Amino acid sequence: MSDKFLIVIISNIYDITILRGLRFGSLDYYALLYKMKYLDYVDYDIHPDGTVVSYKRKTPRALKQNLNCKYLSVELYKNGIRLSILVHRLVAECFIPNPHNLPQVNHKDGDKFNNRSSNLEWCTAKENITHGISVGLINLKGESHHNHKLIESEILDIRRKYATGNYEQQLAKEYGVSISTLSYIVNRKTWKHI
Repeated sequence: MSDKFLIVIISNIYDITILRGLRFGSLDYYALLYKMKYLDYVDYDIHPDGTVVSYKRKTPRALKQNLNCKYLSVELYKNGIRLSILVHRLVAECFIPNPHNLPQVNHKDGDKFNNRSSNLEWCTAKENITHGISVGLINLKGESHHNHKLIESEILDIRRKYATGNYEQQLAKEYGVSISTLSYIVNRKTWKHI
């Protein structure tokens, strides 16, 4: 494969009526919309190291990469219309085969700014989350967990009160949690890190 990839290679012209027939927000909708957006962007090259080069001026220039939702993005223009695109998605689309049509792109080393093709891979949402937990990008412990109802100081209070003779039912009612949740806390099945 060459050291650069012309964006125009993404082919197959789709009719807007096909897009209307898909459920908004579905993976098929976004995949189709994604392919429609890149058609005929012939003034740009993407390199395997994540550099996007514009040929719209007399001399080629690397495009500035902006921080967009914790990822790097570039802005492509066609007929005065701006398209903001995530660099890692663009690199993956151009250089990484996706025979199973996996929906997400994972950064193997966990560095969201390392958009080299050698650092990217296609994956499922579950694989991406599992990888994020394993490299420490996602923390599901204690107050960092999206479903937490208590804070660390309350956990310590519950354990202290339980050790001094308070009943689980009384503590569960006081803190607004179920008896089973309270039992897991005092037996250190949950909130183990405290």
